[in-house]
Amino acid sequence: MPHVIIKYFDTVLTDANKAALADTITRTLTDVLRCAPDAVSIALRPVPPADWNEAVFIPDISRLSAELIKTPDYAGLPASKDERKDPSHV
Repeated sequence: MPHVIIKYFDTVLTDANKAALADTITRTLTDVLRCAPDAVSIALRPVPPADWNEAVFIPDISRLSAELIKTPDYAGLPASKDERKDPSHV
């Protein structure tokens, strides 16, 4: 406890990027949840942008919105190539 899963658009993360991310998240969790650093586990799950709606948005954001402590505001983001082709894309 706790276990964090980060789903993100597939991009190259160096070992240094991963270490910095793990360190920052671990420090925050240990401070806020008052757990030992050794209790924290973190997983990275890259998701292709074309799969985001079906793999992440619908099951994790839309259906589980009551669990979110921060919600996305996609309106402020530039449209991806997929969104320009298909306006129904989230």
